[in-house]
This record gives sequence, C-alpha cells and structure tokens, in this order.
Amino acid sequence: VQPSGTYLERTANWEITFKDEAQASVLISSNQFNFLFNPGFGYIVPNDTVTWECSLGGGSVLICLGPTNSLTYTLNCPSGSCRLHVMMEASIESDSRIRFSLGPLDTSLAGAGQNTFGMFNIIELSRAGLLPTPKYLITERSFEKVNLTWSVDEEGYEGEFEIQRKKNLLDLYTVLGTTFDTSFSDQPADPGDYWYRVFSIRDEKKSTGSNVRKISYD
Repeated sequence: VQPSGTYLERTANWEITFKDEAQASVLISSNQFNFLFNPGFGYIVPNDTVTWECSLGGGSVLICLGPTNSLTYTLNCPSGSCRLHVMMEASIESDSRIRFSLGPLDTSLAGAGQNTFGMFNIIELSRAGLLPTPKYLITERSFEKVNLTWSVDEEGYEGEFEIQRKKNLLDLYTVLGTTFDTSFSDQPADPGDYWYRVFSIRDEKKSTGSNVRKISYD
C-alpha cells in the first residue's frame, strides 16, 4: 500500500509447472517483469520473464530460489552472493484470492534476511479459460474391479477426463484411459497397492490433478 493509501496493482500471466513430484517442487514464471517477487516495482536485472523454483513448507511457507547467480537487484553485486532466495507466508482466502504475508523476505547472503522487496498483500487469480479440476475422487473395491468416482464444479463441462494410475509410491503415473463420465472402472492385473488421480482434458489442454487415492487390491 502506498503512503497515499492507494494500491500498487499489476496484471500478469503465471505459468506454474511441477518439477519434481516427489519433492513437491514447482516452477513459477511470470511474464510481467518478475511480478511475483518484485511488488515494489524495484530494480531487478534482467527485468524480464524469470522462472523461480519453489516449494511449500509446512503447508503455508512458500520458499523460492532465483534461477541464476546473475539475477540481482543491485548493479554491484558479486556473483554467487545475490542469487535471490525468498520466502513468505501464503494462505488461500478463496478460490480466487491468495494472501502473501510476512514478505517476501530475502534470505540470500547479500540480503541478510531483510525484506528488500516491500510487502505483497492480495493476489487475485483469474481462472478464465482454465479447465476445472476434478475433485472428491473416491475409490471403491467391487469384486475384481476398482471403481472411481469424482466431480467437477463446472456445470455442463464438455470435455474428457484422463485417469492415471501408478503401482508404487515413487513411480510415475501412467494413463489408464479417458472418459466423458465422472466415473471409471479399473481391473488391475496384479495384487498390490495402487494410486489413482484424474485430470480434465480438452483441446490438448489439461487441468491440475485431482486428489490422489490409494487402494489395496488383492
């Protein structure tokens, strides 16, 4: 918030991709001048799209590392001392609002734990054009089958769902098939534990995944 009481506002497109599922790391890129960690409109070199490697600790602390040692917020920063390493508290207020507080706090060697970027308040998320995320995935055994059911918030959703499965916790998921329904039946060939999740797909686009369900099949 400015001393005058006005708000600094900016619109940006975020691209969020998973890097390492086992470590829950994500890559966050913004197309608007390092928007995520430059709320004070300060000087950052280069002042263009930057991708941050982030992870969520304890369900509420977002920790992100800048991509290179040369990404700095001063002109005279020695290499290796100014790689941006920031952390802040994140909380979800609603489906379209995320609050970042207590930061971003710069924890790089040069920053020495100072809040050099000012304060982020509310991020307004526009979900226009995004596919609905399947939710409330349930798995149940029925004789030799595993039955899956789920739901989506978008009424009259016209698209398919992609069902994925893996047999071991650290394995990658494989695609079982697709369906236009909010249900699917699987018949595993071997006994054991299985993990399932579901995505919405349409026109080569894919939603974020549903909750994951584990079931023992014997």
